[in-house]
Amino acid sequence: MQDNDIISNEPGHKPVLNFFINDKEHSTHDQFKTGHELKTTGGVPLNDELYLKVERPWKDELIENDRRIDLALPGKEHFFSKPLHTTIITIESSLGDIPKHPYLNSTHISALVKLVVERFHFDPSGNYKLRVKGSTENLDSNLTIHQAGLQDCAILVFTDIGKGA
Repeated sequence: MQDNDIISNEPGHKPVLNFFINDKEHSTHDQFKTGHELKTTGGVPLNDELYLKVERPWKDELIENDRRIDLALPGKEHFFSKPLHTTIITIESSLGDIPKHPYLNSTHISALVKLVVERFHFDPSGNYKLRVKGSTENLDSNLTIHQAGLQDCAILVFTDIGKGA
């Protein structure tokens, strides 16, 4: 038997390729799988990070959802997942509580994000976004409060979307 446990070498039959995701063995006849397909096979949430385990002293390799992986290389591939660090906080806009200042509407969304980061002592190097509750689109950090059309009673969702997003 080969390292990949090729079960069938008969003509017309693709060999079975075995691999592991989070210590659970899986098999396929497909030589190539995307990160998305691997996550689906292993029951890993699509927003989690998936890594190919690499022998020390080398770093494990991050597998993006759209990246194709060759499963027919020598040895069995071992993948593991990590939840993507996400902090979701729903905050009510205090715009209505702030005394009306002529410059308030010219405040940029990026300044609002900075205020939340400072107020809650989040890591300033994080990748944070702000969106209106009920919307799937993040607010453009280059827009001002006025340009974004935020109302005094807007409910905003603050999210650390992690690296690479």
